[in-house]
Amino acid sequence: TELVITVSVENGYVLSAVKNGDATITAETDGTYKVILTDDANITAVVNKILTIAEFKALADGTNGTVVGIVTNIDSKATWIQDAEGNALYVYVTKLAGVEVGKQVTLAGSKDEYNGLMQMKNAVVVEVKDTETVIDEAGYKALVANDAAKLVSVSGLVYVSGTANNSKGGSLTFKLGDTNVTVRVEKGDADALNAAVLSNLQAGNV
Repeated sequence: TELVITVSVENGYVLSAVKNGDATITAETDGTYKVILTDDANITAVVNKILTIAEFKALADGTNGTVVGIVTNIDSKATWIQDAEGNALYVYVTKLAGVEVGKQVTLAGSKDEYNGLMQMKNAVVVEVKDTETVIDEAGYKALVANDAAKLVSVSGLVYVSGTANNSKGGSLTFKLGDTNVTVRVEKGDADALNAAVLSNLQAGNV
């Protein structure tokens, strides 16, 4: 007999896994879980409470916890995330599947401290969401420090000055209505912004 399972969780909690014994059941594309019932079937749902980063940092070392935040930076050693309260967390792992700067991620891992730095170790990805928001001039001016690394889409930018290329990076200045917008391009990132277009920008281009 095939059993189809749908799991709903309350706000403030996240579904980490559905298991049959020790085996994790992979979710179907519609979000359900299917399992063939046997005499020894033991279906469980692993649900974790979502902590703020401040709450996670207050845990005893070695205690597991789950947090949600926006990815603000990824380097060769770690991933940085920031939550809605503006608190940041150093996640001691890089190259997490699907995790990119600007994405909202739910991560589960153990709290650790290294040379006074509170961090998450042995992190696993529970969920990744896009956070892209289309904004106009008013929306851009309303951005605050806690929006750092928030993924936004801005249209209507008018090029003013500046250059950028893949070998050196650079910065570009645009006008959005009456507001100056500076776009910083890191070394090696020009291709992602279409290097051919960057090299041919002229004042007044939109």
